[in-house]
Amino acid sequence: MRDDAFRNALVDETPRLLRLAARLTPPGTDEEDLVQDVLERAWTSRTSYHEESRLSTWLHSIMVNRATDLGRRSAAAPVAEGDPDCDALAIDIRDPASVVERAGDAAALREALSRLAPDDRTVLVLRDGEDLSAAEVAEIMGTTTDAAHKRLQRGRLRLAAELDLARGIPFDERPPETCRLARTRVSAYLDDRLEDRARKEVDTHLRHCTRCPPLVQAVIGLGNALGKQPEAHVPPGLKRALDQLTTSSL
Repeated sequence: MRDDAFRNALVDETPRLLRLAARLTPPGTDEEDLVQDVLERAWTSRTSYHEESRLSTWLHSIMVNRATDLGRRSAAAPVAEGDPDCDALAIDIRDPASVVERAGDAAALREALSRLAPDDRTVLVLRDGEDLSAAEVAEIMGTTTDAAHKRLQRGRLRLAAELDLARGIPFDERPPETCRLARTRVSAYLDDRLEDRARKEVDTHLRHCTRCPPLVQAVIGLGNALGKQPEAHVPPGLKRALDQLTTSSL
């Protein structure tokens, strides 16, 4: 790709990078600085970009690496890193409508995302927020598609719990094994990846269970909220920085 075309493509991708930076980093982080760093690295490495790949995916890889480095150095809020999967399967939601309402608040959503394990957050934002395929997410994360699906499942459940104002009111007992089995299939169920028999089993469970339907409703609402791309304008300062970076080379 010619330098002038590459520069124009970076300009087109900048609003999307700003949205991504805001969701991958904790509150208080300057996403403009992060995006400028990504743009500088992309411009410097432009000869390594191959046009048969999507530019957005290539830029996402750079963004994810830089956001991960930033997260390691920041004093972010505690996250649920390292918790066993079974803990996520024990999550219950009391009021799915409030979860979805809070997800519509950009500040509340960012705060909740910051409390997820970094890899869970990244997979969730890329898959549900950026609408990348699980295979594309796995490529960016340097992992397998199965591992990406597993992190997506966990991230969806934990984000719902973080946004649930009633999460401090637990049920008197842990969910039965039938609930836990259904919850292992929630993401695949919502993404239409289940075989007919498994889908029917989940449908049957949801019709008779009093605990799982609110959780599924919350996860569906979160997916819709993450998929809504808030309007992002390129700040003048970031635009000038990109102009200065590229002008001397054109």
